[in-house]
Amino acid sequence: MHMDIKGFQAELAEVEEMRAKLAAREDALRGDMIQQIQSLIDSLGIKASDLTFPDAARPAKRVSAPRRQCAPKFRGPNGEEWSGRGRQPRWLVEQISQGHEVEEFRIQPAE
Repeated sequence: MHMDIKGFQAELAEVEEMRAKLAAREDALRGDMIQQIQSLIDSLGIKASDLTFPDAARPAKRVSAPRRQCAPKFRGPNGEEWSGRGRQPRWLVEQISQGHEVEEFRIQPAE
């Protein structure tokens, strides 16, 4: 099958016209259904508080377990504390760049 540019453009225009007609038909059907549902709601005396709808715009929040505090394992020269988890804090990075070792700041367990 061989098609020239003008034929291709004509086909595309026809497809777009069909899409527009389908979208208009969908909107009309949707409007009709909404009217029917509204009539049913009115005839049965249903209130908005009687209905529940999932909120599509906002996904349900996940409830996670509360985070437990972790005891500090390192203490800086000015009393700063770090649990040893996550990124190293600035004070520790600064101390390491000055030649100190991480272990120098480890908190010794009480005996």
